[in-house]
Amino acid sequence: MSSGVLPNDNCITEFQNLKNRKLRYIGYGFTPDLQKIEILFIGERNQDYNDLIKQLNVDDVCYIVYEQEYMKMEANVVLAKTIIHLILYNPSKARPRRKMALASSSRGFSEKLGYTFSKSLQADSITELRSIFQEYEDMAPKGETCEVQDDDQFAS
Repeated sequence: MSSGVLPNDNCITEFQNLKNRKLRYIGYGFTPDLQKIEILFIGERNQDYNDLIKQLNVDDVCYIVYEQEYMKMEANVVLAKTIIHLILYNPSKARPRRKMALASSSRGFSEKLGYTFSKSLQADSITELRSIFQEYEDMAPKGETCEVQDDDQFAS
């Protein structure tokens, strides 16, 4: 069992909605007393990371869960793929207690969501956050005509 602050039940419900492709992203943060993790903002399917950044409190810590779609070339076939990022946003201006809570609660947060993220990413600025999203956009094959297939990680 991990230590730290755990999410409330609504956090888990909305994460299931994201996994079921009803949402694009969720921002999670701490209650003022640092006793629970709660939802700060939600992005609908038609929103992207630029919308997320507009909703972000750039001076406070949060967890960001973001489903990103991207294209990947495999054996001359372009596959439509998705990945769910867990990003620990930890800006330098954040209060020390909140920064410590973010770090000490991340494992328990993931476990409570019931999902194994391929890796946890960290960003301490908007520039770093944008670069995380841009990395996957840059993977799309350029200037080639190929067959596109869906390789959905959520398919049953």
